[in-house]
This record gives sequence, structure tokens and C-alpha cells, in this order.
Amino acid sequence: FQPRNEVSDRQLAQAIFALRLFLPDADLVLSTRESAAFRDGMAGVGITRMSAGSKTSPGGYVVSDETLEQFAVADERSAQDISSMLLGKGLEPVWKDFDTGFIHD
Repeated sequence: FQPRNEVSDRQLAQAIFALRLFLPDADLVLSTRESAAFRDGMAGVGITRMSAGSKTSPGGYVVSDETLEQFAVADERSAQDISSMLLGKGLEPVWKDFDTGFIHD
């Protein structure tokens, strides 16, 4: 897939700010597809959730084969690294474990 027009970090930030203004209660998620620098800059200014330590290949949390990636991960920091970054900005990381319905023995 080749997009007709690429979205710059500035344009994405402007879109996030506009969404925050018009939808103040919306849950806005910033994935690991974005760079670490962009995610650090957006923390606390419009984003409500960030992923961390993500795997994008089917079975990626169990199988280490990266050949089946669905998309590239730009921010490969661990959940602990993201937590430290948020704490450094005076933000409180809040953790959500998967619902027990998704956990198999």
C-alpha cells in the first residue's frame, strides 16, 4: 500500500488536538507505529492511552518469528520504559490487564 499523501507528525498532532477540542471525552490511543520522540511529545497533551511493548505478528507474544508483522513498530520501548517516560513528565501510568475472558490456561 502506498498512501497518496503521507501525514506528517505536525499534521497528526494537529488532528489529535482538534479531536481533543471537539470530542473532549474521546479515548485517543497512540500506537507504537509512531516514533518514540513523537509519542514522548504527545504524552499529556491529548492522548489518553499509549501502547507499549507491542507485537504485530499473529501469535507474536508466543512465537518470536517477526516475518509475519502486520505493520512496523517504530517505538520498540518496553512497558517499563514508557512508564518511566510518563512518570518523568509528572503523569501516572495506569495499567489494564486483559479481561479474564481472554486468558487461557
